[in-house]
Amino acid sequence: MYLLYVVIGIYCLVNGMYNLFSGQASLAVHYLLFVLLCHVIVCELSKKPFERNIYLLTTVLLVVDGIYQFFIQRNIFAGIISLFFGFSLWQSHQRLKR
Repeated sequence: MYLLYVVIGIYCLVNGMYNLFSGQASLAVHYLLFVLLCHVIVCELSKKPFERNIYLLTTVLLVVDGIYQFFIQRNIFAGIISLFFGFSLWQSHQRLKR
């Protein structure tokens, strides 16, 4: 699982940097948020989780990105993925609360 998130993170980092320099800033932010998500999850899997506020901030950013993808970009698939990952990270936040 650890290796899967590292590979996804590297893929999203490359795509995010490419889209940043090719002029598609909203798609670059979308990919770079996934890099942040993968970094948070990899740190959690390696038994060094971040503070709960980082989880909450990343959750809010992913939900806002999902809403942006739905209503502004009209990209339903990207919106669903962002909202799904935001919900997953919110559950991790709740698990750390206990």
